Amino acid sequence: MIYLTSDNHFWHQNISRFQPESRGNFKTIEGLNEAMVEKWNDTVSEGDTVWTLGDFSFGSHDKSESIFSRLNGSINLVKGNHDYWVDKKDLHKYFQSIQDYKELKFEGFKFVLFHYPIHEWNGAHHGSLHLHGHTHGSFQNRGKSMDVGIDTRTDLGLYSIYDVIDILSKRPACERART
Repeated sequence: MIYLTSDNHFWHQNISRFQPESRGNFKTIEGLNEAMVEKWNDTVSEGDTVWTLGDFSFGSHDKSESIFSRLNGSINLVKGNHDYWVDKKDLHKYFQSIQDYKELKFEGFKFVLFHYPIHEWNGAHHGSLHLHGHTHGSFQNRGKSMDVGIDTRTDLGLYSIYDVIDILSKRPACERART
């Protein structure tokens, strides 16, 4: 199975204050981290693939490693604006791939993965699906685009690729701009 998420913000001390609807039930960042790791591992099996679309951890090297080393699945990172730890090459061993942008195909669907929402993406007028994070659910998406960030859910969960296909298949492709 393939899963998608974004904006986990592991070790971000103020994230519960910024996102009270999805993360406000935790008194400490350690408690929130543990809840996110537990939800991840209850969902993702060792043979599964995860695409995380940035802002994965705010922690130091050791704190980030204490999370990364415990997560199930083959993890791919599309870098976000807060992934400072990515310069520490020894943490790369926890990821199948690390990139700024990714296009992939799955069961006849084309996916455009990027940390930020894109107004026009490759294939937007032909039904390709754009998945992003960064906005914590505050962005008004158009066409077949979707914020897959953890704060768009109330259960700290990840989206399966089939969840995404089901949601976005019901939306029309973007119309071409008239010039």
